[in-house]
Amino acid sequence: MLAAVLLFVGAVLLLIGLVMILSASSVQALTNYGSAWYVFERQFAWALIGLVGFFVSSKLDYHVWQRYSRLLLAIGFVGGLIPAARVVRHPISTALRQL
Repeated sequence: MLAAVLLFVGAVLLLIGLVMILSASSVQALTNYGSAWYVFERQFAWALIGLVGFFVSSKLDYHVWQRYSRLLLAIGFVGGLIPAARVVRHPISTALRQL
């Protein structure tokens, strides 16, 4: 029962996020890309990829995750440091944006 509630809450949050992406980016996407749906379609595609990954990983036995837990932890830690290590600045007008 708890798993179903958490799945429902996650799905609702995903849908709210997609609607917010559409609402916030439609005008800029129409101006820059010629389609108000451009950013939303890209975000929706990544959401579908994430959902497929979620369902595949949920079907694996937890012993598989336990066996590779240290490796996955190291990969996640290094992946979390990559944005902090990148000190690339791109000038935008007079402001600087750090990626």
